Amino acid sequence: MGGAPEWMRVLLGEAVFRQPLPQQPQQIPAWRQWLDFSAVNSPLPQGVQCEAIQLPGPAGPLDAELYRPAGAGPWPLLLFLHGGGWCVGSAASVRRLAMQLAAAGRLVVNLDYRLAPEAPWPAAVEDALAAAWWCAAHGAELGGDGGPLLIAGDSAGANLAAATIVAATDADAVARSSEPVPLPQGPAPRFAGALLLYGVFDFPLLMQQPGRYQGSIEVRYNLAYLGNLFLARHWHPLVSPICAPHPQRFPPTYLACGTHDDLLGQTLAMTAHLARAGVPVQLSCVAGVDHGFLQLDRLYPQAAAELARIQTWLAAVGGA
Repeated sequence: MGGAPEWMRVLLGEAVFRQPLPQQPQQIPAWRQWLDFSAVNSPLPQGVQCEAIQLPGPAGPLDAELYRPAGAGPWPLLLFLHGGGWCVGSAASVRRLAMQLAAAGRLVVNLDYRLAPEAPWPAAVEDALAAAWWCAAHGAELGGDGGPLLIAGDSAGANLAAATIVAATDADAVARSSEPVPLPQGPAPRFAGALLLYGVFDFPLLMQQPGRYQGSIEVRYNLAYLGNLFLARHWHPLVSPICAPHPQRFPPTYLACGTHDDLLGQTLAMTAHLARAGVPVQLSCVAGVDHGFLQLDRLYPQAAAELARIQTWLAAVGGA
């Protein structure tokens, strides 16, 4: 891993690059401890309150961070789902980015969902669903305005955000799928908008266009996250949201990706898929940047301008 690009070293920390990449799923938990996201989480936005909360999950309480902006609420509520290939990462790893979204006048719930391989698919999806259903039912108690939710995620978190929308808007398709995933009780959440940052939406396409993710796909994405039945699961609508039968039910959606990111094809495919279905969609291909660029504004001056565009779009669809 000595030849890793600078953006990856800043995002993940130097220590992990002195360790061999996991060759088996069971090696991932030990490798995870070497990751260090501190460089991309300082300084934090001023005026945003951070509170540790817990919400009910399908396998026990789920930890999350709640961010309240300055001023008096109520505020639009945004659920943020972190990235990390479904195997690493946490709410803390994207704290600064999620707090920046809160600073513009939103209440943000930043979820810690269960990670693979300890909790393989569909655990992360089930946790994301539980959080969305809970936010819709209880967000006003936290200071939310009670309106439709905003949902956002980066990388694997964008996949989970899109899967959550599929489950909330197309329960019949989930029930008819090859492996039905139980939905939380109560009314499904409504969504004002979705912010999908450099995500994975089409596993069959990812197998055809792996790029630098070749090793990650086999060990982390397929074996650790999806398990031994990974090939059959690639077409599941809660694994590949692009396979969901009713994309027209998506809310207005903003998709962003860097032109140097090997996952750009995923964003382009999802954008085209939603646009063909008539979904109001905005695509931002940011020139000259790679994966995770919104957390790397010290490397990529383009990140600040993109964040400003995102804030403007979120205000337009979500009311903040």
